[in-house]
Amino acid sequence: RARPPSRLRAMADVPIVDLARPLDEVASTIRDACVRHGFFFVVNHGVARDVVDAMFAASSDFFSLPDDAKRTVVQDENNRGWTPHGEETLDPKHQTTGDSKEGYYIGRECEDDEIGLPLRGKNRWPDESSLGLRAFRAPMTAYYDACASLARRVMPALATALGLASSFFDDKFTRPTAL
Repeated sequence: RARPPSRLRAMADVPIVDLARPLDEVASTIRDACVRHGFFFVVNHGVARDVVDAMFAASSDFFSLPDDAKRTVVQDENNRGWTPHGEETLDPKHQTTGDSKEGYYIGRECEDDEIGLPLRGKNRWPDESSLGLRAFRAPMTAYYDACASLARRVMPALATALGLASSFFDDKFTRPTAL
């Protein structure tokens, strides 16, 4: 009988955190997952399938554009926008070529009083009509908002897993720069 590839066997060992379970159980699972593996899968996360599908469709449409079109929203000093293939490196000390990927980075829409602060600024949105995109901003924003909501659901469990009050991160996550 054939055995699944080792990568699939390894994925079977990745812990699953079920957000439908009680807080203390979720916290315990997260603590164990982070100590033993460094990461985990999340189920019952509340991010709707149609939101995920719309984000992937918009991403596919955008990344199918020629580089010249994508360059109209090249990443700015606040890390918002498109990065070309080979532009980024995970390990610049040891890598001689850039990563084999391109990216598009958005963040929370910042308040006016945050503009100019490090890593905070306006998102860079492509002109959907001139580039022939069906939609981009709306599905990306919907997905970002769903992930922000998910992050807020996970924060109490992370705090509890660290032995802190479940509300510990509440006042530290009011205007985040990243999720």
